[in-house]
Amino acid sequence: MDVKCSFASYMSEEEGYLGADAGLCLQTPTRLAPFIGVGTLLGLSRTVSSAPDGRDNHEDMFVDEPGEVSDGIDHFLTAVYPETGVHFWLTHRWRLSVDGRYMFTNLGDNHDDWMIGGQLTFFPQRSRFDY
Repeated sequence: MDVKCSFASYMSEEEGYLGADAGLCLQTPTRLAPFIGVGTLLGLSRTVSSAPDGRDNHEDMFVDEPGEVSDGIDHFLTAVYPETGVHFWLTHRWRLSVDGRYMFTNLGDNHDDWMIGGQLTFFPQRSRFDY
């Protein structure tokens, strides 16, 4: 079993999110190791936009007036995902991975979608205190 935790980003058509990603996956103990797993992504969006958002951003009793700019944290992203992929161990410390995830988000069905990604990971030498 592989446990992961990292900083992550998620880009939708309207805005981007930064946050934390955590998950678990099961993999074969081979050099070419297919895997399946589940995970979660939690993120915040800070936008500066003049696009209509249906709010009175300037608190002047006018909604979506021309030139009105919104700023601050607009959305909180919560996503859970199943994932599948394959790891290829280049050496005992370097791993190349390709994966696909289906993101189920709190932003609505039109934001739920597949994410395809890749990684090159380096695992540092373990210390004598690691178990």
